[in-house]
Amino acid sequence: MKLIVGYCLIFVFLAGIYLYRYDSVKYTLTEGDRVQITGAISDQPKIYRDEQRLVVGEFSFFVPAGDYQYGDKIQVRGIARPFGRNWNLEEPVVVKISASKSLLMAFSLRARIVNFYYKVLPAKHAALLSGIVLGTKSSLDSQFLDALRNTGTLHVVVASGTNISLFAGAVLSILVGWLRRKWAIVMTVVLVWLYVLVIGWQAPIVRAGVMASVAFLAQGVGKESSSIRALVLTAVLMLFVNPLWLFDLGFQLSFLATAGVILLGGRIVGKIGGVRGIRGLPRVIQSDLGTSLGAQIAVAPLIFWKFGSISWSALLVNPLVLWTIPPIMAGGMVMGGVGLLKGIGPPPFSSFGEAMGQVLAWFLWLPLEYFVRIVEFFGK
Repeated sequence: MKLIVGYCLIFVFLAGIYLYRYDSVKYTLTEGDRVQITGAISDQPKIYRDEQRLVVGEFSFFVPAGDYQYGDKIQVRGIARPFGRNWNLEEPVVVKISASKSLLMAFSLRARIVNFYYKVLPAKHAALLSGIVLGTKSSLDSQFLDALRNTGTLHVVVASGTNISLFAGAVLSILVGWLRRKWAIVMTVVLVWLYVLVIGWQAPIVRAGVMASVAFLAQGVGKESSSIRALVLTAVLMLFVNPLWLFDLGFQLSFLATAGVILLGGRIVGKIGGVRGIRGLPRVIQSDLGTSLGAQIAVAPLIFWKFGSISWSALLVNPLVLWTIPPIMAGGMVMGGVGLLKGIGPPPFSSFGEAMGQVLAWFLWLPLEYFVRIVEFFGK
């Protein structure tokens, strides 16, 4: 356990430096000062109708919605106004200096994966698969988005800390059937960080990746209690880096979802294994279902508390479609890997990759079609 704690301390310390690197320079200001700062956008931009809220270190400001991404380097001038411990900038004038190189790579990888989805699947199914696997919902038509909102299933197409936990649990349940558990966990952590890169390398996603990685690595060399202790220690150290994360909904959901996967996933699998209709399913699907249910059960009280209500249709629809998410996510990940590798090597290899993607598409079409039909039926 001491070795685990040591690695956790190093890992979280380095992650904290990365996540909080933009706040290393402090400013001595008074209200009304005109300032000019140059730095990187240090939080995921939030869009409010036709405006976009950007954060650079201690400063936040609203600008017309535009092509700004987390990590972009910008220069901004404005009038400083105190806002809690930080500052708002009024009358901001922004000049974009350069785009984030890591995000450019991520967008390139994501575009190749999405294009491959559209090549082997119908448009609606490809858009849904892109949303579930990559958290991109821009290609979903407005009517289907409304149906997702009405049925309380919009969360499945949003890149979030919960998705990281579901991804990690699904990957681990697949790999343990092929590798020794310790190696399966190591590979899971590697794939988690590749997934974090592909879906955007945003601060909330990176935090979730840190939590999931530490918890699963601890599980590989210890017991369940070791994983929980490592998860709690990680959360405490991350809050030491930035105490305000305690009030961040993404941080709270990431912590609860990871804890749910660890504490509830295995127990749920043990319970549902004897249920008629589930008993005959492959073990990997049962494990994925347990992972999904564990994460969703863990975050449900927080969602209810934050938003004040639970959609009654969501209580009905989520159980009907939740079981499809693990196989869709797993199949989508494999198909995405095929899409990235397609075109590398001689023509026979490329043709084989496309044929393999088409075979995977045949298997994925059924759960995707089922998901679409259920959501559209109850979303009317």
